[in-house]
Amino acid sequence: RPIQAVGGGVTVGLISLSVAYTLGYRTMHLYGYDSSYSELRHHAYDQPENDNEATIEAHVCGRTFKCAPWMVMQTNQFQELAKQLIELGCALHVHGTGLLPTVAWEMFAASQQN
Repeated sequence: RPIQAVGGGVTVGLISLSVAYTLGYRTMHLYGYDSSYSELRHHAYDQPENDNEATIEAHVCGRTFKCAPWMVMQTNQFQELAKQLIELGCALHVHGTGLLPTVAWEMFAASQQN
């Protein structure tokens, strides 16, 4: 029986995009992929295991975002995964105001200008 290996990145959010594609979804709306802190919160719900993680600043498009290093890694890996999914015929809609949505909007705007 064949085994389907699914990759996609270092976070469950990125891997879920690959799983969705594997399951046949081609239009994806991403909520909660902010990849940055919002008013000192790192998740939409209490997640005490991340309360003491180190934070850094990420600078994108004249904005500064407070985030954990893994959030920057997720944003960087999202860029490559998003390109691949779009080339495979997916439509990605990223909602939010954090680091990853800001990068996504810039990516999508740049691709429409080319």
